[in-house]
Amino acid sequence: MGVKVLAVTLVLLVLVGLWLVSRARRVDRLHRQVEQARVVMFNHLKTRRQILKTASNDGSFGADFPSDELAQLLATAPAGQSDHTGASESDISAWLVRVWDQVERENPQIAQKLRINGFELRAARRFYNQQVAQVVRLRSQADVRMFHLAGRAPMPEPFDFDDEAPRA
Repeated sequence: MGVKVLAVTLVLLVLVGLWLVSRARRVDRLHRQVEQARVVMFNHLKTRRQILKTASNDGSFGADFPSDELAQLLATAPAGQSDHTGASESDISAWLVRVWDQVERENPQIAQKLRINGFELRAARRFYNQQVAQVVRLRSQADVRMFHLAGRAPMPEPFDFDDEAPRA
């Protein structure tokens, strides 16, 4: 009788251990997906800045184009740097909305690149924020908190900024 209880207890402990390992792997996998989504989103932000910087520097826009304001906006910390904020990206988006008609008139190719980038950027930001929400939901569950299955990984935070750019 005692051997059976010990065997059943041992089997249950092994099953609980395997279950906790699988949960920890899920937490780890989600954290990795968040990081990958963050990299993709920041690459789209960098691409948008590069398109604007190149167009401004090579004279793609006319003389009455507000290039000084654009230069100030692009001088803020690029995406991925420690002092980067969503506010600076919101400012760039707001500026694009203000001057969009002029961009389309003066350089349709740049407008098309920005339109495509804007679509990709919105999709990347939404995907990133969905991944963050999944991690937060999983990490808020009792078993993950109780057994510290997330280790010392920092809790990811959503990245919010105004990404409403002109659409075709």
